[in-house]
Amino acid sequence: MEALRVAFIFLLHILLFSLFPFALNIVSSDRTEAEALVRWKNTLSSHDSLDSWDFNNVRNLCSWSGVVCNIEGSISQINLPRANLNGTLDQLNFSSFSNLASLNLEDNDFHGLIPSTIGSLSKLTFLDLSYNLLSGIIPPEIGILSELQYISFQGNDLNGQVPYQISHLQKLWYLNFGYNNLTSPERSKNSLTLGFLDFIHTCENLTYLDLSYNSFTGEIPNSLLTNLSKLEYLILTDNSFQGSLQSILTKMTKLKGIKLTRNNFSGSIPDTFSFMPNLEILELTSSQGNIPSSLGKLRNLQHLDLTINSPLNSTIPSELGLCTNLTYLALSGNSLTGSLPLSLANLTKLSTLFITDSNLSGHILPYFIPNWTQLMILWIQNNSFIGEIPSEIGLLTNLTNLVLSDNRFSGYIPQVIGSLQNLEILNLSINLFSGQIPPTIWNLTKLRILVTFHNNLSGTISPEIGDLTSLMFLDLSMNQLSGQLPKTLSIFGEGMVLNLKKNHFHGTIPNTFPKECELIQLDLSENQFNGTLPSTLVNCRMLQLLDITNNELSGPFPFWMETFPELQVLVLKSNRFHGIIPISKVKHPFPKLQILDMSQNEFTGILPVEFLYHFKAMMNASEKGIATGFFIIFLKSIRVDINFLSTILLKGVTCELRSIRRTTILLKGVTCELRSIRRAYTSIDLSNNKFQGNIPSSIGKIKDLHSLNLASNNFTGHIPSLENLTSLESLDLHSNKLVGEIPWQLTKLTTMSFLNLSYNQLFGSIPQQGQLLTFDSNSYIGNPKLCGLPLTKMCRNDEPQPKLLVSTTQKDDDFNIFDGFTWQVVLMGYGCGMLFGLVVGYLIFRYEKPEWLIGFVYRVYKIKDGRRWR
Repeated sequence: MEALRVAFIFLLHILLFSLFPFALNIVSSDRTEAEALVRWKNTLSSHDSLDSWDFNNVRNLCSWSGVVCNIEGSISQINLPRANLNGTLDQLNFSSFSNLASLNLEDNDFHGLIPSTIGSLSKLTFLDLSYNLLSGIIPPEIGILSELQYISFQGNDLNGQVPYQISHLQKLWYLNFGYNNLTSPERSKNSLTLGFLDFIHTCENLTYLDLSYNSFTGEIPNSLLTNLSKLEYLILTDNSFQGSLQSILTKMTKLKGIKLTRNNFSGSIPDTFSFMPNLEILELTSSQGNIPSSLGKLRNLQHLDLTINSPLNSTIPSELGLCTNLTYLALSGNSLTGSLPLSLANLTKLSTLFITDSNLSGHILPYFIPNWTQLMILWIQNNSFIGEIPSEIGLLTNLTNLVLSDNRFSGYIPQVIGSLQNLEILNLSINLFSGQIPPTIWNLTKLRILVTFHNNLSGTISPEIGDLTSLMFLDLSMNQLSGQLPKTLSIFGEGMVLNLKKNHFHGTIPNTFPKECELIQLDLSENQFNGTLPSTLVNCRMLQLLDITNNELSGPFPFWMETFPELQVLVLKSNRFHGIIPISKVKHPFPKLQILDMSQNEFTGILPVEFLYHFKAMMNASEKGIATGFFIIFLKSIRVDINFLSTILLKGVTCELRSIRRTTILLKGVTCELRSIRRAYTSIDLSNNKFQGNIPSSIGKIKDLHSLNLASNNFTGHIPSLENLTSLESLDLHSNKLVGEIPWQLTKLTTMSFLNLSYNQLFGSIPQQGQLLTFDSNSYIGNPKLCGLPLTKMCRNDEPQPKLLVSTTQKDDDFNIFDGFTWQVVLMGYGCGMLFGLVVGYLIFRYEKPEWLIGFVYRVYKIKDGRRWR
């Protein structure tokens, strides 16, 4: 027995020692994976959600946030969607994860390139990097991931061509590269390839393909569905694909979802839908024909989006009411006419209804609404509907979006809208509504956007507006509203935009802006406000636009705004602001200011050189427009789904938000309303004040300035050098006391299309070169000592002549020989010329007109005169 016991113990030790390397390997693997994750975490600038990732917690690796392990304890999944992570993927050591099957980093803020080392994840089946900020190309090494079944790079900034190596992914069933900047490969005339389909035509298990919102081109080959026989969803929205709709749809009878809108497909929508019984999603754009009646046979259809822009009128077929499973319906196109067919009342499952940009007319009948109680989005915009809003609208208690803008609706706004407690967006703009804003609207505490501009609304704003604490965007402009603003109006939500332009408000602006004010745009122009700017406005440091045009406000220039880091538009026009412009004590005042309008006030004194010199944004204009900046804030705040976002962008929300981009400026001598401030547009308007002294020379350094208006002041001295203002389109200096000649450098400003130098004390000849040849006499009248075309007064010989056009910054080839001339060089030239003349005179006198010499001189003369010698 003792011998058996010893033998058993011996065998047990052998077994334990044989398992030790395996156990050691597991521990080593865990340690390697943990180290790779922690090192990567430490490179991220935002990683609060990864607090559990710690070297001291390696034993609990499989319990770390987003980590899933297999039965051996090795990481098989990293799932971190919407984890608020910010950084790159460069420092993630992919080779440390030999068993990783799923990597999900959706909806974070990762930027930079997709590393080629991602190809080392040999067991990966699921890869989702969608909705990040990744750029560059898709690495060809993706094609090495032979086990991959699901891949999504949607919503990034990837560019270039899709690598053909993706065709090696034989197990792939889901591919989504939508919302990027991907392109088709360039094809030679002798190419036999399938173009953009090179990367998918052998992926025979593919069932879902999304290439939407890219820059793909070319025709869809007939082999698409032949090779991809399992394909169920094809999404190609917003590219430049070509071909016939009929030939495409007749070959796609097995599809469940197809989106082809906003491409270059030709022909009408074929009447073949009876052969597509499985269709659930359909989005098409057509420039010909009607909406086919066979759509009514698509009994499984849940999502329909049609845009018809045919030269012939088209109506909505009543058969559409047979598609009783529809939950999403969008109809648009200028060829759509008539009224809504009564059969649409059968669509009782509708949750989203868009009817936009058409010529549909008539009333919105009460008959429809009781059958549409599941509606969450009702968007009827830019049509010709008339009449009052039915009171039955109050039955739509699930509504989150109600947009009835740009129609001809009239009457009062129904009180029952206040019962729609889930409303987040209410837009009734550009209609004929009258009466007061119903007080029940102030009960809509979830409201984020309230827009009623361009109606005939009257009355006052109730103090209860302060209850709308989620409000981000309020536009009541261009109505007949009156009274004083309630103090509660300044209690805003995140990233607030407030536009009360063109009403009859009076009194002072409430001095109640909170310390954490998040107001980004404020437009109170064209009212009757008086007093001074409220001191608490200094709390709104994120302000991007302030427009108070045409009021009765007074006080000194608001220099307390010079530290506002985001201020791009400041319009003080037509008020009673007064005083001098002092020298700023801030190192970089107004760092992003692009539009400054102080015109028609009572400012006095000399304009400091430093005042204009510090406008750095005008010297190097930003590429991000003010509307873009707000739109990003708006989207982040609302956190809309990307598919819904595409619908918003294309169904008119950019038009809805256009009121944030309206401001009125004097451009090229004409007062105009800018509905969309152009990218990098810059303007300075100080006209109609009492400024005096010289125009600061520093203005010539604002190289990206587009419009400059200093008219109707008391400026004296000469016009400063403006040759560096190569973007200048409009220059107005009329009605000052400027003297001297018109600078010849103005002839070089080829972008200038408006010039007004009238009613000054300029003299001399108008330069007859370049851009100045394009202006008529109105640009120069009122200068008695000015002469030359286009004025009728001709110059005498003793009138000062304009200098030769020689730029000091960009020299023309014709004048390069004059570079560096000094008076010494000129004197040497005169001496050489005199010596040459004496020698030639002596030779002619001595040898009586030698032909060779006369011929030489004549040829030189001809060349200098600009004519070719023959």
